[in-house]
Amino acid sequence: MTSIKKIIPRILLLILSIIIALFAIELFLSFFYQKYFPDPPWQTAQPYKLDGELIYSLNSNMYTEWHTEEFIQQLYTNNLGYRSNYNITMEKPEKSYRIVIVGDSFTFGYGLSNQKTYPQILERLLNDHYSGKFNIEIINAGVPGYSLDQQYRQIVKRLVFLSPDMIIWNVISDNFDIYPDR
Repeated sequence: MTSIKKIIPRILLLILSIIIALFAIELFLSFFYQKYFPDPPWQTAQPYKLDGELIYSLNSNMYTEWHTEEFIQQLYTNNLGYRSNYNITMEKPEKSYRIVIVGDSFTFGYGLSNQKTYPQILERLLNDHYSGKFNIEIINAGVPGYSLDQQYRQIVKRLVFLSPDMIIWNVISDNFDIYPDR
């Protein structure tokens, strides 16, 4: 009986020491994390949402910034969740020629502002060339990380309903695993 009375304070002291040590570790990690990782990605607006047909897709009507060591990218998405500064109507406007460009991060323009992506540059060039005749509307449907299968499902299940006059499917060699041993 006397040995139990001696052991209980020691066990309580051990438990209290462990609690204090865990609290000190928590404080240290909290300070360290805030100092070296001030803006964790889950605290900024996430550009993606889960999607039952495509696994994930871009959120609609969103503005966010991605910060990396290489760049700061401002990202705008429109009402349909495509990368653009302006909204798109499902019905194609009169005297418009609608082009949809599908692809992955290259088409999306990873690391670039909306205006510097190749779909936006192409739209500007074509509208300058055909000024007054008709309006060229290019929809940047590129999504970083999309596989060819996701891109195909995006075309069939979403993009054909926009009545495009042309679909450009940008496929680059990185989409194919031609070196399976590497």
